[in-house]
Amino acid sequence: MGTFVNAHEDAIFTTKPWTWQNDTADGKIWYTSRLRNDAGLDPYRLYNNQTKDNTIIYAFVLDYPDDNIVNFYHVKPTPQTIVTLFGANGQNISMPYTQPFELNGGIQVNIGGLSVKKFPSPAAFAFKIEYAADQDHNPLEE
Repeated sequence: MGTFVNAHEDAIFTTKPWTWQNDTADGKIWYTSRLRNDAGLDPYRLYNNQTKDNTIIYAFVLDYPDDNIVNFYHVKPTPQTIVTLFGANGQNISMPYTQPFELNGGIQVNIGGLSVKKFPSPAAFAFKIEYAADQDHNPLEE
């Protein structure tokens, strides 16, 4: 447990839920987020809105996919979007992504070429996603 927390502390501590809480009905992908600058915002807000230049998204994948493909349906990319996998021993890995038609604007990351040794934990891992597109979604109205 300590290894997992140490590798993912940026995605765990002082984060808030993202505007989308999870991305799958089976509960295998969950999001947190952090703002680069939260000046002027209510410190007691329940979640962070998605603003391209200000919001950093963290996606926790709770089950290694059988097909090595991770789909993020609610992450809408921009030309500046950066996806990074939190790696073992602080060695984070820049990950390319695609935008398949069937994801309706979301992104897909193939983790098949990575050795299990690169993951802090074989059971759960996380991505850092920066500069995704602005979205106006209120999770409290669902």
